[in-house]
Parts: sequence; structure tokens; C-alpha cells
Amino acid sequence: MRVAELLKKKNAKVTVRVPVAMQKEKSLGETVSGKITGIRMYSRVVRVQVTVRGKELEFRPQDLSLA
Repeated sequence: MRVAELLKKKNAKVTVRVPVAMQKEKSLGETVSGKITGIRMYSRVVRVQVTVRGKELEFRPQDLSLA
């Protein structure tokens, strides 16, 4: 997803493809669904904050798709 689309769709329900390291660390499956709670920018890098099972996790925009 593009960053402009994400800014318009705050609180939208999304499906997230979870990286393998995070799957093992957080006990998550390959894909999970949650709600967008915010967007953080670190110079040119964008991270999207998604609430999954009551926890706020950060993902890359390319890992998201609308549910």
C-alpha cells in the first residue's frame, strides 16, 4: 500500500504478512489482521503501527493489504 492511502485509511482493518522472525518472537501466524493506529517516519523509512491482539506492532507498508 502507498503511504498516501494509509494516511486516509487510519483505523482501517488490514491483513498483515508477518516476517518470520516476528512470527517466532511474538507467537503469530503467517498472516494476521488488525487495525491501523498510526504511521511513523524515520527519515525516508515508513513504519505502520497496527494493533494486533491488543498489542501495537510496527510493519512495513508493503506487508499490508486491506481486509
